[in-house]
Amino acid sequence: MKDSNGSRKYLIWFWSLFTLPFIFIIVLFVLISFEKLGRMPSFSELENPEYNLAAEVYSEDGVLLGKISIENRTWTDYQDLSPYLVQALIATEDIRFLRHSGIDVRGLGRAAVRTILLGQNTGGGSTITQQLAKQLYPRDTARVSRFPGR
Repeated sequence: MKDSNGSRKYLIWFWSLFTLPFIFIIVLFVLISFEKLGRMPSFSELENPEYNLAAEVYSEDGVLLGKISIENRTWTDYQDLSPYLVQALIATEDIRFLRHSGIDVRGLGRAAVRTILLGQNTGGGSTITQQLAKQLYPRDTARVSRFPGR
């Protein structure tokens, strides 16, 4: 009788630990679908992002007079970039860029241990992909207006 109680407790613990990750994932997807963790961009927004490019002002004879912008950005095709620039970006921002699918679990773990357990502020664990998503789709609370009253 005592042996069956021990095995019953073992089974309860086993199935609880086994189902807990699935329940967590289901709750996470439900929260995402109801936008409780923030607004998700639509497929159309993902396929056609809005770029904050600078407005260029030209004179009648085609001379660039200036640019009007909050962030001075201009469009450049990927093939026009130097391969050394791309390699430098990957080396400094996301050394395992070619070995993960957009989320670097090892980098996130390192950042969590250093920040939470060791109390160090030595850098984050975000990837280039995550940084791009943050730049293209900022949270409304993260937007800081440089023009008060707007």
